Amino acid sequence: MPTYNVTAQDVSPLIAYSAGWVDSNHGDALWANYSGGTFHATQSPGASAEITFFGTAYWVFGAKRGNHGSFTVTLNNTDQFTGSGFSANDEFQTLLHSNTTLPIGTHVLTIANGNDPTKFVDIDWITFTGGDGNPSSAGVTTTLDDATSNFTYLPSTDAWPSQTNNGLAPQYFNSTLHATNEHDAQALVSFEGDAIYLYGATSGNHGTFSVQIDDGPIYNLNGSAPAFRPRTLLWYQGGLKPGAHNLTMTNTGTSLLANNYMDVDYVVTESFASPPATSSQGSKAKTPIIAGVVSGVGILLIWIIAGLIFWSKRKKRRSRFAMEEGRAFHSNVPPPDPVIIPPDPAVVDGSCPPGPLRSNSTPTPNFAIGRDGKRRPDMGRALTTPGTFNEVASSHNPTLSDDEAPGPLPSTPPTLPAAKKVRKPLQLHSPLGSTDQPSPTTPLLNQGSNTGQSITSPILNSPSNSQLGAPIREQDWGPVEMATLPPDYQQATERRNPAVNH
Repeated sequence: MPTYNVTAQDVSPLIAYSAGWVDSNHGDALWANYSGGTFHATQSPGASAEITFFGTAYWVFGAKRGNHGSFTVTLNNTDQFTGSGFSANDEFQTLLHSNTTLPIGTHVLTIANGNDPTKFVDIDWITFTGGDGNPSSAGVTTTLDDATSNFTYLPSTDAWPSQTNNGLAPQYFNSTLHATNEHDAQALVSFEGDAIYLYGATSGNHGTFSVQIDDGPIYNLNGSAPAFRPRTLLWYQGGLKPGAHNLTMTNTGTSLLANNYMDVDYVVTESFASPPATSSQGSKAKTPIIAGVVSGVGILLIWIIAGLIFWSKRKKRRSRFAMEEGRAFHSNVPPPDPVIIPPDPAVVDGSCPPGPLRSNSTPTPNFAIGRDGKRRPDMGRALTTPGTFNEVASSHNPTLSDDEAPGPLPSTPPTLPAAKKVRKPLQLHSPLGSTDQPSPTTPLLNQGSNTGQSITSPILNSPSNSQLGAPIREQDWGPVEMATLPPDYQQATERRNPAVNH
């Protein structure tokens, strides 16, 4: 409910005066200085004025003059304040007392004159604050005229005759009013809202009446006044629960008095959509969501941290496992099989004794240089071409005797394996590093049949060359340009007999 102010003029029936109060003494030369030209004053000690309101604050306005004295303010019959209305210079429409720190609810405010019978106290108007003090709350105001269907008149409409022909009607809202002088005649108003204002007129022919909301307490009011005052706030009630309500007005004056009237002009209702309540509900509604989001984020962070820890430990375990597995693998790898070097075919067929080759105390190199200038292994035990070594040795050793001279070649030279392509004759390197080469006119090879090539040099068949008695192998000729593959191990190791010339 928002903050709003309600002002009750001194002539409003909302303010209940005890005996001793005078309504707007026009004998006072300064009466026009009061708001609306009206005021209530008393010189009686202890005379009081009381108002009941729903709100959180109040302000009492009056005058401070040279003939005014002390007064007391009582709130809810407990709190008391003593003030003074005296002023050497007259002050009108001034604040006499206020309290703006009240708890929200229904309060009863009482103003009483002091004990000096020569001093006055007066009241110009009283304003109080309704609502819960939240000015941002939005309110909806609805005005219901006395002629609308929201009004019901009892015991019948005849008891509440229309005053359209009344000369005072134009001073009422919409120029309409309902008035009665029947005792216990009632006017019922149905409405929806949190607060309601009841407006009518006070006058010299008006009397007492009562007001009740739903089944709540009954408030007794007085509509009597020394002058006619239309559109006066007769009564106000705030702090109602939202929803439908019923207001009942009852004429409590006696019908024996011709001047005991009560009239109804209109009512105003207010409905408040309280943002504080909505905001509170929204906060309550959002609180579980916020708590859920925070909890979810916290749980997610915990899972992420746990996952990182698990991943780190797993990575370490896998690294250790890989290292241990590697050690186990290397420790369990069996030693490689020994490499068996096959025996030299010349040793196998008895042509050459085992051990290093001895010929004139000069070893045979284990590589050959081909036509492309590259050093190549001789694919097995190094053997010089039979006859060539001794022949070269003899040419470099003049001390050889005739017994040591090489003998004649055998009549039938050995036959090499067949080859599809004729090998070109090669110049053999001297095992002693000599640059002397066999005579180019000496035929070393005969191109015979397609079964192979025959060696025709007489040097190769010397019988004195006993350690070179092994058959000549194709591998011993160095790099060979051939379309067929070299002989396999069996071919290289089989014992060859001298081939017969075809």
